[in-house]
Amino acid sequence: MTAIELPPFLLFLIAAPLVAVTRGRLRSALMLATPLISALFLIDLSPGTIVRLEILGFELTPVRVDRLSLLFGYLFHLGALIGI
Repeated sequence: MTAIELPPFLLFLIAAPLVAVTRGRLRSALMLATPLISALFLIDLSPGTIVRLEILGFELTPVRVDRLSLLFGYLFHLGALIGI
């Protein structure tokens, strides 16, 4: 995982509290930009990508990509854009 490559869900987690405290055009722009930018990170992932972290002796796998998870990721981002 490079410095620019982020798991797509991370942008939604960062944007959620920012949307809660902003108003007006800034909030609208943030809500629209979040799924669009996150979709760019999703498109960059390829099947077989696995990101593992070790925290306090536990191995966590926050990102594991296969074709089905990519399909659900695309559908989630499409649903997020329609919802906005």
